[in-house]
Amino acid sequence: MLSSGFERISAKASPSSAPASLPTSQKYSSGLPALAYGVLKRANDIVDDLLAQIDAANRDRDRAREQMEHRNYQIAIEVSELEASLASRSTECESLSKFLSQREAEISELRDKILSLEGKLDAQRPVLAEQIGCASKLYDEIREVVKLVDADAASTLSDSVFVWKETDVEESLKVSLEGTKLAYELAAMALEKVGACIDDKESKLRGLEDRVDELIKEKEHIGVLLRSALQATTSEVLKVAEDGLREAGIEIGLDERKEHRPGSVKDEVYTLAGALENTMKESQVKIVELEHLVQALRAESGLLRTRLEGQEKEIVQLRKQIKHLEEKERVANESVEGLMMDVTAAEEEIKRWKMAAEEEAEAGRSVEQEFQIQISSLRKELDEAKQAMVELENKLKFKEETAAAAMAARDAAEKSLKLADTRSSRLRERLEELNRQLEESDSRTDSAVAAAGHGSAGADQNYGTLDQVKEKLQQVGLESSNLIIGVDFTKSNEWTGKRCFDGRSLHHVGDAPNPYEQAIGIIGRTLSAYDEDNRIPCFGFGDSTTHDRSVFNFYRDGRACNGVSEALQRYREIAPHVRLSGPTSLAPIIEAATRTVEASRHQYHILLIIADGQVPTRTGAHSASYPTEARSMNYLEERTLQALIHASHFPLSIVLVGVGDAPWDDRIHRHDNRRLFDNFQFVDFTEIMSRETSQAEEDQFALEVLRKIPAQYSAIIDKWIREQAASAPPGTPLPPPC
Repeated sequence: MLSSGFERISAKASPSSAPASLPTSQKYSSGLPALAYGVLKRANDIVDDLLAQIDAANRDRDRAREQMEHRNYQIAIEVSELEASLASRSTECESLSKFLSQREAEISELRDKILSLEGKLDAQRPVLAEQIGCASKLYDEIREVVKLVDADAASTLSDSVFVWKETDVEESLKVSLEGTKLAYELAAMALEKVGACIDDKESKLRGLEDRVDELIKEKEHIGVLLRSALQATTSEVLKVAEDGLREAGIEIGLDERKEHRPGSVKDEVYTLAGALENTMKESQVKIVELEHLVQALRAESGLLRTRLEGQEKEIVQLRKQIKHLEEKERVANESVEGLMMDVTAAEEEIKRWKMAAEEEAEAGRSVEQEFQIQISSLRKELDEAKQAMVELENKLKFKEETAAAAMAARDAAEKSLKLADTRSSRLRERLEELNRQLEESDSRTDSAVAAAGHGSAGADQNYGTLDQVKEKLQQVGLESSNLIIGVDFTKSNEWTGKRCFDGRSLHHVGDAPNPYEQAIGIIGRTLSAYDEDNRIPCFGFGDSTTHDRSVFNFYRDGRACNGVSEALQRYREIAPHVRLSGPTSLAPIIEAATRTVEASRHQYHILLIIADGQVPTRTGAHSASYPTEARSMNYLEERTLQALIHASHFPLSIVLVGVGDAPWDDRIHRHDNRRLFDNFQFVDFTEIMSRETSQAEEDQFALEVLRKIPAQYSAIIDKWIREQAASAPPGTPLPPPC
């Protein structure tokens, strides 16, 4: 019975394998001891198989949950990115709507301008007609002036060519311009004729003036003769004088009239020439004004043509839409006709279905009568079934009692399983403790080996002053190094300064420096003597844009900060604008530092990470509220450890400076055998700054930061020498050891 029972249990435990007989022992060959041995052995095997299956199922379940949580985290990130993109798209839509409204307002303004220009154009038509009439009159007046001066030349001139065209303003402007040009040419010709006439009159005037001078001289001569003759005889003189005076008086009067006529003609010519000149100047001014007006009207007409072309295109589109709507209307009418035909056919079908339903109702009545007969028979059967139910209820009570006993057995089994889980968790914790002790033992062994290889380098880490560390750095050959700064921008910075920073955010920028500024300033001043180019790459991580995936540079173009002062200044500029997020992960900043070291051709660098919270570890995972949190913590810790392992292949020392009130677990600070050397150290900034004085606390903090740097640099040099020795051909001399 035991054998068959365990075979059934084995089949249930491992249904895929064929049932086997109980195991046997050489000590117990037969009888009850052999059977007991086989039962116990098989029970142990079954328990081992079940535990293995449970462990495998738990691992698969944990793996699936981790994948699910990781996917949920990715989905949450994608959702946040989509929300951000939607917000940006909505902003773009609002800006586009505003732009369209502005365009519509501009279009309405242009329409109003076009209407106003059309009104101005209509108002300018009578002005233009009057201007053309005035120009025509001016042309006629100048032609009359030419006719007065030179009748033959005036007969060859044409009549007025000014013709006003009511329908075409542009042609009228051209006619006005051409007529004005003709008037200008005619005025120039009139000026030339008048000038020639004036020259002729002036020559005649000069001849008359010479004649008057001769007569005056003759008069003076006659006076002399008269005075001389008076002495001789008075009567003769008087007579001769009267005759001479009469003769002289007549010629003098004629000379005065001759002299007066040319003077009046000259004044008239000058007056006419001045009037012509003033008229020509006014005509030129009007011509310029008309040219400007023509250009403005041409521009307005061009705009009107463009507007007219746009309206023609809109009309063409509207015609196409009307044709399309007419086509749709035709199709809709055809569809309505088809639907009417379908409705008619449906009505006929409804009538047929109605007749069929009536026939089926009549048949149903007959079937109902049959059902009534069957119901009466079923009632009898129901009574019999009730009696059977009473009997079954009695049997069910017995089964319930049996089930209760089975439930009690199951509860006992569950308690046993819980006890087994508790024991297994304790065993796991014990195993982790043993692993930790093993890691500590390995680290002590590595420290002892390093001390033997480097002249007791581990003993040198017990430095008392900062000068001792600097002296040791000179001994190991560290002449220059480069600094990289990583700043933590996770959400926990808002509450981890409750005790150490008066409840303010650790990134609060004010008059007094915050913990991040203090740490950057102290380390920057300490390591400035070893930095040749004074270029410091500065990164931030853990904000809402990077989370635990990447880092961001302090400058958009990716350049490094020029010294500690610029790094502090840039930090104060960007800190108030960064949105804090999470979770805390050191992997992105370590990976960015390794890329920087690789880009610098493997120069020695010191990575200074300033964070307010530790990376979640497995120890913290046991106290997590949910299993998903523990799994995500394990993922972050493993990723950070992998980044540290990868960084141990580069000349890079990593210093984690802890600020704020957060508790710090030192699991991640211990040396892992998978790293080529111990490239990581932790310094509690808050604890050091709280127990020392102002200058002493800065020196102590710098001492703790640089404590492991000499040993790490020595390990990097030894690693580099070993790599050179392994890659160098036989007989090649090796570099010096320091």
